[in-house]
Amino acid sequence: MKTLHDPTPERSGERILLVMLPGVGDHPESFFRNDVVQGLRERHLPVDALAAEAGFPYYADETLVDRLDQHIERVMRERDIRRLWFLGTSLGGMGALIYNRARPGRVDGTVLLAPYLGSRRVVTEVRDAGGLHAWHPSEEAPGDMEWRVLRWMQQRLLDPGTLPRLYLGYARGDPFALGSELLQRQLPAERTAVIDGGHDWSAWSLLWQRLLERAPFDSLDA
Repeated sequence: MKTLHDPTPERSGERILLVMLPGVGDHPESFFRNDVVQGLRERHLPVDALAAEAGFPYYADETLVDRLDQHIERVMRERDIRRLWFLGTSLGGMGALIYNRARPGRVDGTVLLAPYLGSRRVVTEVRDAGGLHAWHPSEEAPGDMEWRVLRWMQQRLLDPGTLPRLYLGYARGDPFALGSELLQRQLPAERTAVIDGGHDWSAWSLLWQRLLERAPFDSLDA
């Protein structure tokens, strides 16, 4: 797994490691080209950025978490970092949730930008049930990862004390917006951002800046 690491130059404040996961066909460099890392540096945040080439095969063979752990543990040890955050775009959003589910209690916060939360069939079923809080998948429901993650999300959202701090941003014209709309209903308004646009970096860059204005890294208690 290819990774790009940008250590924070800040010397004050408790360091945070932000693991950034791109979507299908995207690459770690996109987080550097589209002002994600620049936004951290302009705000002088004590955040190390670690972008990972988390391609679809890692999801298909369910090795994503173990592969990420190798890099996360190394950077956190070498940089004396104790706080861990995730940022995921598109399928990378699903990847961030997969990691949260697999490593309970380890992640302090997660930012999802236009996350892929499941196939159209799955999110439509959730919508028709009345939302995540009312969804009851049948016993015949497939046991694939998106179902498992949505069930995990449902359980955690019903008990907010067990869910790491979660921020969500998406564009109204995004073809995957339905899943984000369902998730948005369960989150505090101050932790969400919605703009016009589509499923691309022009929208995600702006959403990232909007969410950074909420100072997500400032406190674990907010």
